[in-house]
Amino acid sequence: MKAYKVIAYILSQLLRLWITACAAVMMYIPMSVLAYAERGYRAVGGEMLPVAIVAVAVWYGLGSLMKVWYRDMITGGKIKK
Repeated sequence: MKAYKVIAYILSQLLRLWITACAAVMMYIPMSVLAYAERGYRAVGGEMLPVAIVAVAVWYGLGSLMKVWYRDMITGGKIKK
């Protein structure tokens, strides 16, 4: 395998991880603020379930997008039949 293919794959996985982490944080902050406003104390509870669902959805969604991006980047956008 060529070096640029390995580097492209590593970069795509790092981008996937970074976007997933950002989506999880963007979902957790409002949920934790709402939980704090409702209960009046900091506690891990039901607000983690939507965060986990969003993180998993983003991870798998970006996985499919990264496959297409990686394939197009390596082949130069040419469609093989």
